[in-house]
Amino acid sequence: MSIFSDYSTLSADPASQDTDINAEGLGKLRQLIGALPEEWRPDFLEAIKGVAEESRQCQEIFLCLKESLEQLRFDMKYLLFDLEATRRERDDYRRRLEDAYDF
Repeated sequence: MSIFSDYSTLSADPASQDTDINAEGLGKLRQLIGALPEEWRPDFLEAIKGVAEESRQCQEIFLCLKESLEQLRFDMKYLLFDLEATRRERDDYRRRLEDAYDF
């Protein structure tokens, strides 16, 4: 079992799901802020912009990490295949040497 197998069940584009959830949550938060007294609104709206930007950055980082893990899985499969082929070649050459020199 691969150490990365737990992540293989991730959806094709989890960031789009997070974006929908975040957009909905931020929309509700904006409505609540709209009900606040006028003098408080700018500070809260500025804070929401910061949270939205940080959320977007986290999603980008997550997608980058996901792509890196997928590439790592592929590279590991290739390396294991290459290692097995190299071992088979080594064993074949060893048998040939033993047969040629009757060790």
